[in-house]
Amino acid sequence: MLLLIFVLDFSRILVSKKSDIVRYFFPFFVYSIILYARNAPKIHTLAFLVPCIVSGFIVFGIWRVWGNQEIRFVDIFHLGHQIDTREVNYVLLQHNLQYGYAGYWDASVTTVNSAGHQTVRALKNLKLFDEKHNEKPANECTFAPYLWLSKESWYHRSEFSGGKSIFFITHDGEDPNHAWIRHGDLVASLGEPNQHYVLHDGVGIDVYSRDKLDGCNGLFLED
Repeated sequence: MLLLIFVLDFSRILVSKKSDIVRYFFPFFVYSIILYARNAPKIHTLAFLVPCIVSGFIVFGIWRVWGNQEIRFVDIFHLGHQIDTREVNYVLLQHNLQYGYAGYWDASVTTVNSAGHQTVRALKNLKLFDEKHNEKPANECTFAPYLWLSKESWYHRSEFSGGKSIFFITHDGEDPNHAWIRHGDLVASLGEPNQHYVLHDGVGIDVYSRDKLDGCNGLFLED
């Protein structure tokens, strides 16, 4: 079974030609260790503890180095599907913006890199995922929670009760993966923002007062 999993994962790399697919190998290594521990002959205690202690020092060293890095996010696979959030986090902090939305790839990384200062939840534009929404009026809001790898409670109105304004991390230009919130689509749904901050590489921050979002019921889930 483990060999089959390994072959399937490796075939995904050959087919997709995306280096970030390497994450699918991690379960293989973990399961292999567990299987060995359950079935291997009895191991001398010292022979077991030494590699555990050495591994612990290695992990601690990596954590210390990573923790002191100025750049907490690096697109190590150079796929361009996530943004460098340093400027985004800085602008949000300077304007005391704490609660907001973004596309799938932008939301969690911005939240994590903010060190607790911002909470950003992922949205999707239903018009890009379901053709039936294309028949709706252009000015009707079709944004909704992106519930992949998330919790419904993240989108309750009470989660956003702490701020008078809510921000959206947006992009200009085309998005082949339908993972961004595009500035033009957002303006078409919600109208012009109260503030619009232009950042690097077509990234922007659109800020709306809460009363402007009342017409877009899909943004929130009921408690």
